[in-house]
Amino acid sequence: MNVPWARPQVRYSRRFEEKVLSLAEKETVADVARELRVHRSVVDACIHNRVRDILDRLDLSDLKRIHIDETSVRRRHNYVTIISDADRKKIVFICEGRDVEALVKFKDWLISHKGKPDNILTVNMDMSRSYQLGVRENLPNAVIVFDRFHVVQMANTILDRIRAKEQVNGQRFKYIRYTLLKKQSNMDEEQLEKLFRIKEDNKVLGLAYEMKESIIQLYDYPDKISAGMHISRWFDWVQETGHKEMRRLAKSVHNNLDGILSWFDSRTSNAFQEGLNSMIQTSKRMARGFANVSNFIDVVWFKHSNIPI
Repeated sequence: MNVPWARPQVRYSRRFEEKVLSLAEKETVADVARELRVHRSVVDACIHNRVRDILDRLDLSDLKRIHIDETSVRRRHNYVTIISDADRKKIVFICEGRDVEALVKFKDWLISHKGKPDNILTVNMDMSRSYQLGVRENLPNAVIVFDRFHVVQMANTILDRIRAKEQVNGQRFKYIRYTLLKKQSNMDEEQLEKLFRIKEDNKVLGLAYEMKESIIQLYDYPDKISAGMHISRWFDWVQETGHKEMRRLAKSVHNNLDGILSWFDSRTSNAFQEGLNSMIQTSKRMARGFANVSNFIDVVWFKHSNIPI
């Protein structure tokens, strides 16, 4: 029998559910279950039901610009795709996986929530080939933009790989890793002195650092034409004198040039997405794991979506 003070087919009242949700905003599922002396599956169910209630009413008719990113449920396992509204700074879609199928699912989700795939004009993301293919197949009018954060991250990853391969003098370079990954204009005197010594001691690593700094400087240019000319000169320089890892970076930049330069048209920031990832990782550490991917997705919606739950 249905009653007004409880959901159908559950053994707890709406008042109890509100208590659970109030605690779950700040605590982990396990902590809430322990405090209320219930099994954690009850807390999971309360969160799941509330999230479904809200998502059933989600309206994506005005969605035009999105961010796509991924995160793992467990370290290097069970990845999920998270898509957010770049204008309103809120999550609009989450699903398990990080492949073309994730974009197929997003297209279906968009249509079922009053959105139109043809209305998506900008997609900000990393250089994942699967995501690129998924966007082209399912969001036909979207311009792919590779945000500056991922370009900088990619350049720093290559530099760190060269550092690891080119170490001399024992462990010396291991301890200045973070100096090398820092932008030179943001260094203090001590860090600049360390950088000078490493460039003197290891010419290969010093040149790789200069090439890393140079590619990042493309974002100092006022428009995509001048930035494109800078990348062209940088590419020739790397191809002629760069380390093989740096030449690999140059090839990736060349293959993804349109998406990199598209940033100058949209100038979208990935700050919300990166902040979101940081909060999700914090929740994951506090929870010490989730029973399954579905529970993880529900918690992300509940705690971090920026949608009133």
